[in-house]
Amino acid sequence: MRNFITFVFFVLAIASYGQKRFFAQAALTTRSKDTLSLIESQLKKNPSVLVVRVDPLNYTVLIFTNEMEAFSLDRFLQILGEFTSLINCARVGEMHKDKIEAFPFRNCQ
Repeated sequence: MRNFITFVFFVLAIASYGQKRFFAQAALTTRSKDTLSLIESQLKKNPSVLVVRVDPLNYTVLIFTNEMEAFSLDRFLQILGEFTSLINCARVGEMHKDKIEAFPFRNCQ
């Protein structure tokens, strides 16, 4: 039994090798509560997204991805779809490597 459990952990470790988790964050230009809710719903539907946080007080969005090989700003904007035009100061980074910026963003154009 012990060998079986060791084997299972070994297989899982190999299967997830090279996989990382990423984050994306951005300021939102909309103040509409309905639109914020739609953005949150759209992000939650995406299988690449693990956690979504849309802050209706600061008008910001933060997501954490599931494990994957790579995640880019272009991919984040693709997930947002029709709401891409409402995004400002977007950042993408690798979990446990890159810094998640505190809200509100500084030096945001």
